[in-house]
Amino acid sequence: MKQMITVHQLNELSENQKERLREWWIPQKGETVFREYDKQVHIVANTHDKPALEDSSCWFVGLANHAGISNKDCLPLLSIGKMIEFLSDISSISRSDDSNEQQWNVRGHDRIYETLQEELCDALWESVKQRL
Repeated sequence: MKQMITVHQLNELSENQKERLREWWIPQKGETVFREYDKQVHIVANTHDKPALEDSSCWFVGLANHAGISNKDCLPLLSIGKMIEFLSDISSISRSDDSNEQQWNVRGHDRIYETLQEELCDALWESVKQRL
């Protein structure tokens, strides 16, 4: 079972959607992130509450030089749990098997997201993109 989105999926977002994701996201130790500056995937090694450049939190990725970076440098490779957290109004997630296709239905209190996806992770990602 796929556990998180890919860099390719992250790059499906528009610049406005990326900005909305950055506004919502608070980096947590152990999260996987894509750093746009060097086009590499990193793991958040530590976070600090003290202000950094441009009034954002400073945190560190697992780099040899332990460079401090901000949300403006990275985007999260969202896990299933983080996507459910983002879609905070979810009331149910269900799967129906019709012929050879699996359709995931993600229902919120005010909307229904429907996607034809084999993986739950991909169905949630489609819902997140619609919400952003």
